[in-house]
Amino acid sequence: MAVASIDARAIQRALRMHGQDIAVDGDIGPKTRAAIYAAVQREVGAAAHWSADRLMIAFEQMILRDAGLYAGSIDGIDGPKTLAALAALASKQAGAPAPPSDWAGVMRALCPHGRAEIVAGAAEAMPRIIEIASLTTPRRQAHFLAQIAHESAGMRTTVEYASGAAYEGRKDLGNTQSGDGARFKGRGLIQLTGRANYMAYGFELGLDLVGKPELAARFPAAALTAALYWRKRGINVPADREDLEAVTRKINGGVNGLADRRVYLAVAKRVIGA
Repeated sequence: MAVASIDARAIQRALRMHGQDIAVDGDIGPKTRAAIYAAVQREVGAAAHWSADRLMIAFEQMILRDAGLYAGSIDGIDGPKTLAALAALASKQAGAPAPPSDWAGVMRALCPHGRAEIVAGAAEAMPRIIEIASLTTPRRQAHFLAQIAHESAGMRTTVEYASGAAYEGRKDLGNTQSGDGARFKGRGLIQLTGRANYMAYGFELGLDLVGKPELAARFPAAALTAALYWRKRGINVPADREDLEAVTRKINGGVNGLADRRVYLAVAKRVIGA
């Protein structure tokens, strides 16, 4: 049986609420496994050949749904909605506010003049961003939002305004071919720059960002590259200690736009209750 993301006793209590006669002893043994199978089979009627992992995830989805944290299908697949709901449950149990359910509203409040398609794309990607970048607290989320708001000019662009000529010949960015500067200029909510980065991030996302660099400016890639960058650079560490300058240096290499980022951070904290 898969290792449960939800406490074993909580799972057993939920099984009892679903009509299963099971002891609450914290042991996910044969009796509990059989009860999970029965509960899921009764719910979806299609679980006969599901793996133990999938049955566990499906029952956790039922628990999350009952708690008002999950509105997706009971399918036993730990996709972005399920992972976001698990993160919300963990935050709730720790006494922290759950992640917002209306990310589009958060984005509009943060960037009221942002382009509708960018606001919508960023909002739709937030559950996956939270998963990739481990934005498990409102503080981390607020710092991430502040940085992408500044980097995207208030969510008005996902493409660097400059031509990219300044990056031509930059071997540190992997720009070794003629035209690479403009071809691989900054794109995304945290601007991905340089052939080497386009190659590495595209590989992780399963996208040909070298052959089609314009994809980096479109969603969901425009958002997911930002989440990967955040994770790779370990930016949660300075975010956790409220060091906006250090967060900014990891994003920007300096402190350009620090005052603007500070304003966005204050707004983000207010909107999501960080």
